[in-house]
Amino acid sequence: DNALLDFYTQVSLEEGVAFFQQDNARCHTSHSTEAWLKRNGVKVFPHPPASPDLNPIENVWVEFKRRIKSLGHTPTSSEELKQACREAWDSLSVEEIDSYIRSMPNRVKKVVKHMGGPTGY
Repeated sequence: DNALLDFYTQVSLEEGVAFFQQDNARCHTSHSTEAWLKRNGVKVFPHPPASPDLNPIENVWVEFKRRIKSLGHTPTSSEELKQACREAWDSLSVEEIDSYIRSMPNRVKKVVKHMGGPTGY
């Protein structure tokens, strides 16, 4: 609650307007989530239900999850999961994240070329 709302408010003040972008996963479109966004005045960027992921963070999440799975031990408690997440996140370099950002123009071109259909990145 607080982290998102504080960040959204800060960006809105700095930029004059901000939109929150999320995919249409059930947890993101639940009645409680939509009510919270509306109650807090968070403007949501429209996102079609089956659109390709054109947000670099989606590629980072794939790598993040891969690193957690590669630990060789499945976390069995919330504390173990938190620790695994911290380690996985800390192991991601800025250069790796930047490479996903740099890949976006090519991804967008492919999506346009395929008229929003599968591109096989």
